[in-house]
Amino acid sequence: MTGAVGTTADSEMRARLFAELERVVALGLSDSSERQKQLLRFLVTEEIEGRGDRLKAYAIATRVFDRPADFDAQQDAIVRVEVGRLRKSLDLYFATSGAADDIRVVIDKGGYRPRFEFRAEVATQTPPSEETHRPRRSPKTRWPTLAAVAVACVILGLWGWRYFVQPMRAGPRIAVAPFTLSADRDGQNYIGVGLRAEFVSVLSEFDWLTVFPLTRRVDPAALSKKKKSKIDYLLKASVQVAGDSVVVTPLLLDAETGALRWSKRYETSLKASEMLAMERDIAARVAADVGQPFGVVANIELTRIDADAFNGDEAYRCHLRAIQFWSSYRRDDFAPARQCADRLAAGGDANVQAMRAILLLDAARLDYDSRPRAQILAEASALAADAYRRSDKAALPRAARYSTALCQGEIEIFKRVGLAAVRDYPNNPATLLDVGAKLALGAGDWDHGVELVARARALSDQISNWFEFADVVDAIRRNAEADTDGLHAAALDSAHPLLLVVDAALQSRLHNEDARRAAMSALAAAGYDGPLAIAALIERQCWTSAAKSALAGRLTADAGGQSSAPH
Repeated sequence: MTGAVGTTADSEMRARLFAELERVVALGLSDSSERQKQLLRFLVTEEIEGRGDRLKAYAIATRVFDRPADFDAQQDAIVRVEVGRLRKSLDLYFATSGAADDIRVVIDKGGYRPRFEFRAEVATQTPPSEETHRPRRSPKTRWPTLAAVAVACVILGLWGWRYFVQPMRAGPRIAVAPFTLSADRDGQNYIGVGLRAEFVSVLSEFDWLTVFPLTRRVDPAALSKKKKSKIDYLLKASVQVAGDSVVVTPLLLDAETGALRWSKRYETSLKASEMLAMERDIAARVAADVGQPFGVVANIELTRIDADAFNGDEAYRCHLRAIQFWSSYRRDDFAPARQCADRLAAGGDANVQAMRAILLLDAARLDYDSRPRAQILAEASALAADAYRRSDKAALPRAARYSTALCQGEIEIFKRVGLAAVRDYPNNPATLLDVGAKLALGAGDWDHGVELVARARALSDQISNWFEFADVVDAIRRNAEADTDGLHAAALDSAHPLLLVVDAALQSRLHNEDARRAAMSALAAAGYDGPLAIAALIERQCWTSAAKSALAGRLTADAGGQSSAPH
């Protein structure tokens, strides 16, 4: 029997339902957050008390998650995300430890109202509610299906319990190694870089996975044995380009043993639609392989909206060139990406407009455009606002909008859009790092920003290195110790100007003269030679004066032969 139980239910039935609620909280949500337990109690209590029809996103957000009266579910996905997690926890509990429970609590996809399913042997004792919001299903067909699910779950029950019922906890950890590229023409390295970035992006959409790119200097075998940064799977791929033909061969390896778990060969042409389909197919299959017994969730990716897709082959090629530039911020890679994006300006593609906005921000920050900085930022802001109006859920327009808002001093817009991205992708290290770094360095919210960076580091300490120095700047600012393992190698490896500046300031503070000189030499090679050039680079960033002075003060003190900490 299914259905809501309202105020007409007798006291015995109400007592049974409340007892089952507390049983699920104690056993099914034992490792979950207090917020998840509070959410389940609220939903079930409202249904039992006959107020289930009032369970809308607004009511849940304001009464459970302390959202303000102007809460907008279109801008803040907290309810959808948290109810989705709760639904997974309930499904797992009732398919494993709670399979023998007399009463089963179900929250159907697409809604927030719970309903109650009763075992066949007690159905005659339980009169149905007058208000049912779900057709009745026969126990004869329901329980064999549930038993089959239970058998599948038992196979990997412990694995599933560990990774699915604990919100905000890292799931299986997949490190994506640099792809090997073989091309018959020069200048096509951006294809391999772009494919790898797309793999990481697509796999990160699955919230039970932790996915991060691996730097060239990291030994995966050694990393798999470290408790903090342990990885479960290593994803490699070879990319062969001949004419307009692309062959991609990904390999999924067990990180600890090196055993091959999955591989497949994909052949396609250099067309945006085919490449995107290929990449997302790989991501869905990998997720199905490592995510059992919930492999069916891979279908989420196959039915995902096309918000992040570019319109046409040329737009996608431009995006790959932009990714090539963003991988190191080299001056030589900037012009091709900028020119390519500008050629497509009239197409009305939200992703292209967002890409242009972010490239303009980079031009202003790194002095790659000779126009006045204020003029560049104003143009970037207009492009980002237009892209966000066209597509406010896609990743690139979101990043462009909150980044340009920060540079224009629109802190409230930055926080609203940026924190919405964090709520939508709470286990995506790149999102946590980017928003966290900007919160600390640009908005001056050091505690919250560094906390997001710490959460990202907890998911992985081998993610994109150019995002992870906000906590290092905070430590320099406070003259405190910082977690800098691998920072110097990452700075030299990427040659990212800002990472090199941070590294030079840190090495100066630690009195590591050889390391400081190496960072300064790399900065000079990148076009920032001497104290004045470096000071100008720092000043162009969309950072607070505290963040700027932390670095500039340290480097100025060093240039003057002083060894004191920055003020």
